Amino acid sequence: MSQKSTKIVTQKRVFEIHDWILEGKPDYKILRDCVEQFGIGERQAKNLLEKAYKIWYDAVKVDKEHKRMLKIGELKSRMQKMKEEYKNTPMGMRVLLQYDKHIDKLEGIIPDKSHVIKGDNENPIVFTNLDDAEKREARIAELLKKAMGK
Repeated sequence: MSQKSTKIVTQKRVFEIHDWILEGKPDYKILRDCVEQFGIGERQAKNLLEKAYKIWYDAVKVDKEHKRMLKIGELKSRMQKMKEEYKNTPMGMRVLLQYDKHIDKLEGIIPDKSHVIKGDNENPIVFTNLDDAEKREARIAELLKKAMGK
């Protein structure tokens, strides 16, 4: 039976596992590496992995705007890193245009799609893609009120 580790050692191990998670290492490899590198049992390795995932989950809780800006930066970086000989081909141009279109959607340049149901000529029902849950619920309530008012 091994000796109980201190809080400082445990924290160092958790942060090292957290780095492995961010690198995209699979869980089974993380568990194997914990057992080999730290000299701990598999159950303790699973507990450390759980703690690291909790830290990772808390770190990922960023607001939507920040995620949108990160995605835009990632797409622009991919466009710049594309090989020049590939950029000048028809397939490369198609990929660049798809990246541009996706960036425009994220920046809000291309509006959300909306669907119009024209059952009633004076009051057509318009559906729009709403991201905010409160706006969506308010819109559903409005549409139900409109439908019941007939």
